[in-house]
Amino acid sequence: MPGDELPGVCVQVSGRDGIVSMKCPACGKHFVWSGRMDEAFPFCSKRCKMVDLAAWFNEEYRISMSLTGDDATIQGPHGEQQQ
Repeated sequence: MPGDELPGVCVQVSGRDGIVSMKCPACGKHFVWSGRMDEAFPFCSKRCKMVDLAAWFNEEYRISMSLTGDDATIQGPHGEQQQ
């Protein structure tokens, strides 16, 4: 929602009506966000989401540093710790 920090997502709230305009991280197009976490969020469309996923699969994106210590521990869907 407006005011929440979403890493890598450009969010603007316009006027008193609370319309939220977002910038798609894949294509850069500005679009009006409905406020729902639909299947394309934070992208403007399912196509842009799939283009981004393909870029990860093609190793166009990389994590720039190796994970060590606490960074290497992730949390499972029920809060359990996983390595």
